[in-house]
Amino acid sequence: MRILITGAAGFIGCAAALRLAEQGRAVVCVDNISHCYDVSLKLDRLYRLGLSIKDGVDSLGPERAVVSRNYPDLRFFNTDISDKKSVFNLFERGRFDLAIHFAAKSGAGYSRENADVYISNNIQGFLNIMEAARRYPLKHIVYASSSAVYGRNEQVPFAENQSCGKPLSVYAVSKRTNELTAYAYANIYKIPSTALRIFTVYGPWGRPDMTPFLFAKAILSGEPLTLYNGGAIKRDFTYIDDIVEGVCRVMDRPPVKTEDGVPYALYNIGGSPVLISDFVESLEKSLGKKALIHEDPMPKGEMENVWADCSSLERFIDWRPAINIEEGTARFAKWYKSYYKGNGK
Repeated sequence: MRILITGAAGFIGCAAALRLAEQGRAVVCVDNISHCYDVSLKLDRLYRLGLSIKDGVDSLGPERAVVSRNYPDLRFFNTDISDKKSVFNLFERGRFDLAIHFAAKSGAGYSRENADVYISNNIQGFLNIMEAARRYPLKHIVYASSSAVYGRNEQVPFAENQSCGKPLSVYAVSKRTNELTAYAYANIYKIPSTALRIFTVYGPWGRPDMTPFLFAKAILSGEPLTLYNGGAIKRDFTYIDDIVEGVCRVMDRPPVKTEDGVPYALYNIGGSPVLISDFVESLEKSLGKKALIHEDPMPKGEMENVWADCSSLERFIDWRPAINIEEGTARFAKWYKSYYKGNGK
């Protein structure tokens, strides 16, 4: 069975690729290694997969494979999914059975000033994947959606049957568009697809623009750490290993036809609500240093509480988060202190 993973230099994509490679699966990884944040972190993630790109990113083309030195059945291509021709060539050569699609421009903030980037990467790129899957059929495609699709939804926990009609960012629009596109392709072309609405993920090798990184940096550098509403707000913080476990279980369970005859499924994945103040306290203990707290009122439009109802996913694959916040922050803090002393490899 041949598996395609897009966004393999990203946080979740790399972790999923590593898990599958360790299981001895045949994996083809792709990423365009964009400069949206520190490229060296992305290259170090690929190094974990046994991929050493000695000549730099610019030396790689979409047709040149880098073979893992650790996992003989893992290969990497520097491919931009917004390039339809490259995606089709990839699928023609690969003849994949499954696809795990994580390649996307992330984060709501950047999309406010760079909407075109999100349209190109997240919408056109996803369409290219679905078109390729139509020509070269897959048994299943699992793709990353986001909690951002719920927009201005004040009913918590968020459940899959709630309205997603009021997005707050172009990023949210792009993820909801992916869900609707996948449903249409499942309906018309019978491509089995599963959307995972991912809530906040944290852990080693994460994104430096995410809250855990920003908190850790502020604590260790002695800079003020801003907490809204005194930290009395809740967010889902789910450890990376738990997310990957859910992805891998879903991957092997393509959706059966629903009552309307469409092989399509959609699930929340998260379910670990934590007070921000408790997260900071746990991170302080793990880092061995107290934070300098600066309190601000809640910004206008910011949601006080965001977490997932994951009961549907729990019933489907018998999944629930296994790593609590104390263990998760301890693992993250140990990695963070080691990596940013130059020991990332």
